[in-house]
Amino acid sequence: MLVSTSHIKGWLLLTTLVGTSLVIASACVFNNYIDRGLDAKMARTKRRALVSGRIPVHIALIYATILGLAGFAVLLVWVNWLTALLEL
Repeated sequence: MLVSTSHIKGWLLLTTLVGTSLVIASACVFNNYIDRGLDAKMARTKRRALVSGRIPVHIALIYATILGLAGFAVLLVWVNWLTALLEL
């Protein structure tokens, strides 16, 4: 368990944070992919990398997938299957 009355398990905390961070990063990239049409219409977001073409769409999708799979794998191997499933 991550929560403990006597001490914090450092390795478990670290792997949970790394895995969760990778899954969150994946979701952010997928969100930028999904919202690129709307982002092109707004002054604040029209210069984002996907909208402006600085990053090709297929590269962003590959990157998001790799981040998500890496996060899932970290959580599955070093944390537990339930956490990995919930993060998915």
